[in-house]
Amino acid sequence: MLGAGALQTTRGRLKQITAKHLALVTQCLSLVVRMMIEYHNHQGNESHQTLTHTQIQLVPCLRILLSRTLNSKHHILLNNLDRMSRDYKEHVDKIFNKLVSIVRNVVDTNCQEHLSKETWSGEEPGVWIKSIAKALSQLHSLLVQLLPPDQVKTIFTQIVTMLNKRIPAHFKNLEASSLSSQAVQRILLDMSHLVAVLRRVRGLRDRGRTLDRYFRDRYVLCLI
Repeated sequence: MLGAGALQTTRGRLKQITAKHLALVTQCLSLVVRMMIEYHNHQGNESHQTLTHTQIQLVPCLRILLSRTLNSKHHILLNNLDRMSRDYKEHVDKIFNKLVSIVRNVVDTNCQEHLSKETWSGEEPGVWIKSIAKALSQLHSLLVQLLPPDQVKTIFTQIVTMLNKRIPAHFKNLEASSLSSQAVQRILLDMSHLVAVLRRVRGLRDRGRTLDRYFRDRYVLCLI
C-alpha cells in the first residue's frame, strides 16, 4: 500500500491510493497487533481470569489463521509474535507518516501557488488557507469514522507539528515592514480560519496556539 504496489496487484481495479485506504489498512493492522498482544498475554497467564470471553475467543484464532495461511516452513514465525507485532506497529507508524505527508503536500502546493499572488486584502480568508483547512477537515471527518480517538489524536499531533514548521517557512520572505495594518489583519484572519478546524480535534494540546502566536509576534508587534 505504501509503495503503491496495491495498484498493480488489483489489476486496475484500484485507480489510486487515498487517505481512506490508508486508514482502513491502519484499522486492520491495529486489529492484528491487538490480537498478538492478547495472545502474548494469554500465553504468559495460565488462567483466563484477566481475559474477557471475546478476547479468549480471539487469542487462538490468530495462530490458527496464520498456521493455515503460512507455508509449513514458515510456522516458526508463530513462535516470534513479539517481533511480528513490532513490525506491524512500525507499519502503522509509516502509514501515519504518509497521512501527514499528504497534508504537507497540500500545504506546500497551495502556499507555493497562491501566496506570491496574495494582495492580503478583503474580509474573507484566502484561497490558500481555505484549501488547507478543507483538506484538514475532510481528513479529520474520515479518520474519526475509521480509527479510535487515540490514533486520530496521534496523527493530528504530528500534522500540527508539521504545520508549525511548514507554514511559517512559506512566510519567511514576507516582512512585516512591507505590510499594512489591513494586510496583517487578513493574515490573522487566515490563521483563525485554520485554527477553527484544529479546535475540532479532541485531545490536542496545541490546536493552533503556536501558529497564532507566531504570526502575532511576527507581524502584529511590529505595528505597535
